[in-house]
Amino acid sequence: MKDTTDHIVDPTYDHRAKPWFEHGDERPSNWSANPTFYDVCEARLSRRGVMAGGLAAAVTAVFGAPFGAPARADETASALIGFEPVMMSTDDTIVVPAGYKAEVLIPWGAPITGSMPAFSPTSTGAEQGMQIGMHHDGMHFFAIDGSSTDGYLVVNHEYIEPRFLHGAWKGLTLESGDAVVYDADGKRNDDEVLKEINAHGVSIVRVARGADGAWGVVEDAKNRRVTGLTPMAIAGPVRGSDHVKTKYSPDGTMTRGTLNNCANGFTPWGTYLTCEENWNGYFGTKEATLIQTPHEKRYGVT
Repeated sequence: MKDTTDHIVDPTYDHRAKPWFEHGDERPSNWSANPTFYDVCEARLSRRGVMAGGLAAAVTAVFGAPFGAPARADETASALIGFEPVMMSTDDTIVVPAGYKAEVLIPWGAPITGSMPAFSPTSTGAEQGMQIGMHHDGMHFFAIDGSSTDGYLVVNHEYIEPRFLHGAWKGLTLESGDAVVYDADGKRNDDEVLKEINAHGVSIVRVARGADGAWGVVEDAKNRRVTGLTPMAIAGPVRGSDHVKTKYSPDGTMTRGTLNNCANGFTPWGTYLTCEENWNGYFGTKEATLIQTPHEKRYGVT
């Protein structure tokens, strides 16, 4: 059954029951009858075949191009690699080659600016705004004066995990789905909401390697957090157009905040690019009389 906007309407459709679904995947917003990429691949090969034959077999089956056999992680190192490869493993731990080490740098909650509040499971929303955000993603290191041991690390923070952010959420499982903890009056706790907003966005932090070889945060006036509340000026041809006029900025010259920062890039002139994804899940309305536009349906805004 199709509605007037040519979108498939199927109230029984449950994307969580599909074989490709994993926890955290966004719900599909393409309601057209077009096959998904999963459907295209599934028509040529099974998921079991991908797992058994590896990526090379999958590429060959789909595109018909011969592909070399995938290299084993435990093969003898070549002169080009320069180190002994690690053995394949399913252990839940970080494994590095002999002679190398791994260390944690700027974990969630590390203080980088303002009053430098130390991490605590009970940190406030305002304190989170002065600390490293959650779930690092795209990043880039901007060297200071060409140094390889001193510079600014810019990091995206893609999403948040309320079960770790808030004590009241402790005990909820991944299987709890979209469960939300409300106050006794049926509303969200204001500081929890602020903490979630401030755990999104981007961190800019100076890091350096010490004489002992360990990396650490350097207190620097240029350290900063860009969060879901940070005011930003709109530039370019869109500035001032009707497309960006909002209650927050009636003249369309300002916006506020950035969320779900995933992909990144950097320009030849030394600036950072941050890109949002899955933003549609952050906007919606409970007003039943409002009618979705075709664009809202396509993007998945509910």
